Amino acid sequence: MKFYNEYENQRKALGKERIQLLEEYAHQWQNMTNEQVEAWMKKVMALSSKRDILLRKYYKKIKKATDAKVATQFYEVESYILTAVRYAILENIPFVGEK
Repeated sequence: MKFYNEYENQRKALGKERIQLLEEYAHQWQNMTNEQVEAWMKKVMALSSKRDILLRKYYKKIKKATDAKVATQFYEVESYILTAVRYAILENIPFVGEK
């Protein structure tokens, strides 16, 4: 489906941003200052907003091209995948400042 390919290309770009943020965290997590943590979190929250906006945008496009049921299935599957990936990452990274 045309819309899914568009969505996937944009999602991959956001995925690259996520990897950059994780790499930044991996290099600094033990010694981050409050200012560094705050700057990093602003980037994390902005990325999360972009991801949510992208998902809503393509839900609407798919619903318009098909129907609400197909669009909801898209939303459910993508939300499940994004949540599973988020869980796997969070399960394997230490808390900021943890020794």
